[in-house]
Amino acid sequence: MTVQEETSQLLEKYFKPELMEGVSKVKPLDEAIREYIKPEMHIYFAYLPFTLTYEVIRQFNDRKSDFTVSCLGGVENIMIMASAGLVRRVITSYIGSILPSPTLSGALQQAISNGMIIENWSLLTMVQRLQAAALNLPFMATRSLENTSIAEENKERGLYKRIIDPFTGEEIGIVKPLRPDITLMHAYCADSAGNAIPVLPYTEEAYGAFASKEGVILSVEKIVDTQYLRKNAFNVKVPASVVKCVVEAPFGMHPHGCRGPDGHGYGEDVEFAKELQKALRNSETAKKWIKEWIIDVKSHREYLHKLTSERLQRLRKRITYEDWKTDEAKIIERLPNTPANRVERATIFAAREVVESLKRHKYDSILAGIGISHLAAWMAMYTLRLNRVDVQLIVELGLYGYFPPPTQPFLISTRGMESCLMLTDTLNILGLVANNARVLACMSAGQIDKNGNINSTKIGGFFLFGSGGANDISTTAKEVIVTLLHDKRRLVEEVPYITCSGRNVKKVVTDRAVFEKEEDELILKKVYVEPGENKEDALSVIRENMGWNPKISDNLMIIDEPRREEILMLRCFDPDRYFLGKLKADTSGKF
Repeated sequence: MTVQEETSQLLEKYFKPELMEGVSKVKPLDEAIREYIKPEMHIYFAYLPFTLTYEVIRQFNDRKSDFTVSCLGGVENIMIMASAGLVRRVITSYIGSILPSPTLSGALQQAISNGMIIENWSLLTMVQRLQAAALNLPFMATRSLENTSIAEENKERGLYKRIIDPFTGEEIGIVKPLRPDITLMHAYCADSAGNAIPVLPYTEEAYGAFASKEGVILSVEKIVDTQYLRKNAFNVKVPASVVKCVVEAPFGMHPHGCRGPDGHGYGEDVEFAKELQKALRNSETAKKWIKEWIIDVKSHREYLHKLTSERLQRLRKRITYEDWKTDEAKIIERLPNTPANRVERATIFAAREVVESLKRHKYDSILAGIGISHLAAWMAMYTLRLNRVDVQLIVELGLYGYFPPPTQPFLISTRGMESCLMLTDTLNILGLVANNARVLACMSAGQIDKNGNINSTKIGGFFLFGSGGANDISTTAKEVIVTLLHDKRRLVEEVPYITCSGRNVKKVVTDRAVFEKEEDELILKKVYVEPGENKEDALSVIRENMGWNPKISDNLMIIDEPRREEILMLRCFDPDRYFLGKLKADTSGKF
């Protein structure tokens, strides 16, 4: 045999990538949970693993569990676990039902009353704690949390400290690593060994997977061959080495939407989510829902059968950006021909202030916080771009250059992701973009005080929602504009809990007024005068519905009525009025 022939055989023998397939870790859903989940575990939930959550509830429904649960945001799957009485502590940046819109839950308040503890963080510091654990670091430096109640609470727990930077001599915050026992994660796809491509946006990246002591129980929309992953290696974020087992679970994020890098997936099941929100209003209705949709449904296959194939097929069609046009006729027919209500006025007035501030200070990005503030940010972005102002809309979970489609008022829609310039993760948006761009943040608040401090977390023993990314972006944004309804319970002299320091809050917009910060205090700059009022009447109403007596600008301005085009544009985003609320009957047919 010649050297050439020998070499040819050797090449054929050794250099075959298809031989490098891992050992299959595919398991049935029930077996995966039974084998790896034990009472009193600290479980991290990544990428909304609803199917895995439901199986945990099935298996621990009548057993003592006392789980500690951590997640970036405790949305409906965590709320259901809490309602089932399985959770002792939740470590998160926010908790509450968010689809189709944020709603306070009586079932959550009952779980808190029964002893469940909520450990509050911001969105970025949750990611940083996971990142520290994943990198095996003793702590992670952060600029978030400074001068807030979140910092004070976590100082007492020994999880947050202020230290001196040895290089500059300046004081800096540090957070302790977050290292769960095990991670439950849903991904778009994986091979049988567990190499996985997450769903979009990448949110916490794979830090939750690497931070876990025991590894990951992974559910996926579909199992693919390893050659598929090699062709899409730039999207693989989770290696098989950290995965305990793989469970194939199509629609594993239902009722939330799911989008893969290949553009396939399914949209949000809003109708289902509305019924779930109703069930979570109190603990009794929550338990009935859990029995009907989890306990009495013995498997994921039965769950999908209960949803029906017709429904699932409809959801698969709600994935492309252009699909909003299928609702166009419905939008046109359903938009009411009535004047703006209070929520709409506040949103429109806030959008105008965003446009004004961005033009004046030449910001290049708008970050939209959840609530009516994100609708205001959307209106401002479209208005600016119509006038050839190149501004990027960004969202804390990993969206950059986002164009929200009509009829999809939730903060992130699966359909809308197709419009983005960049789909990335939370660390990139709140850590990199926010620190290296001229960002204006448009945010909502549960309460705000005369110094601009924001409370979105709790009032006494009543839990509101939490920070999410609000604390992080309020620290780095060049300007923060806050919008909320004009109410004495919201506009208080001093907030009882500081979720976000008011340092960068420059404007506060309500349905009756615009305040601007001067020398660390909010000054009344503009007033809305309702039909039939004069300016003095309006000022009297404004003062009566505030917790402090505001200083009034010498150049007090009157806010123009919402224009017909502004009202119609806003209602196109939310024709079902999940955020905009009810309208009073109006038979005049006039704006």
